[in-house]
Amino acid sequence: MKAGRVAYLGQSGMLANAMIDWAAGRDVGFSHLITVGDSVDVLLPDLIDYVNQFSPPRPLCCTLSGSTTPSTL
Repeated sequence: MKAGRVAYLGQSGMLANAMIDWAAGRDVGFSHLITVGDSVDVLLPDLIDYVNQFSPPRPLCCTLSGSTTPSTL
């Protein structure tokens, strides 16, 4: 996986693998690639804050299939 400026946050490891394959064929690199599943004890806003704290990506891609706390999004 090539280093770059795109960050990916999501619940699906399978979709993250597809993103890696897609990016490799287009010379796109990632600054962060984080998958957490759907039952992790970390909130999406916390992950976004973490990623932006060190080096704000361009763009920040998120996939979300559901949330137990939609008001925090």
